[in-house]
Amino acid sequence: MPPPNTFTSDTFGARQPFTSDAFGFNDGREVGLRDYIFSRPDVETKLRNDPQAVIDAISEHNAKKGMITLGRAKIDKCNDLLSKLDPPPKTLVELGCYVGMSAIGWGDSLKKLNESTSETCKVFTTELDETIASVARDLIALAGLDDVVTVLDGPAAETIRKIKTEGQIDTVDVMFFDHWQEAYLPDLKECENLRVLRKGTLILADNTDVPGTPDFNQYLEDSNKYHVERYETEAKMAKIVLAATVIEVP
Repeated sequence: MPPPNTFTSDTFGARQPFTSDAFGFNDGREVGLRDYIFSRPDVETKLRNDPQAVIDAISEHNAKKGMITLGRAKIDKCNDLLSKLDPPPKTLVELGCYVGMSAIGWGDSLKKLNESTSETCKVFTTELDETIASVARDLIALAGLDDVVTVLDGPAAETIRKIKTEGQIDTVDVMFFDHWQEAYLPDLKECENLRVLRKGTLILADNTDVPGTPDFNQYLEDSNKYHVERYETEAKMAKIVLAATVIEVP
């Protein structure tokens, strides 16, 4: 299994084995994605400053190369959930950036939902691997969102502590879990301990069905502090987006 920097599953069918070769991490495919994107003849005329065009280009390439990203079906479902929040979300923390495709989606969504005050929107996304983080930064900048999205190198819990201590965040409107499944519950508890979550914070999580996060799911369901819902998408695998709203500050 590759290092636990991110692990999502929209590309393969349900019988695809979970192997590092199949899922393609840290083997040059990430840098290859960047090279492909920036070598396209339409990089300046079509992709530059167009987040959705960049997302589509990443998705098309990654599907051919066996790279795992959140996927259009789940991005659209998450954006639908964000659009229903009142007031609109302005601060989002993503655990598990990988090549930045979902972070681009978050940044674009927050800007659109806060059109008159978009300069106050912030997305913080974590990535363990420095090379992959650099790929994500370049693609986020291409999408015109480097003023909104910040890629932070390092383990998720450590990064959250750092930005909380430094005052970059107080509480967050949305928290997205999409990194290493074994870290979901410990990192959720760290967010609770740091008082990052507030009443009304929306917690979103991918891969809670496949590969599965039973301890994380059970913890949320057993608590009287969260209201949990599941949304099925048309993704090929890991179809469920789990959404948990904080109803009492943990």
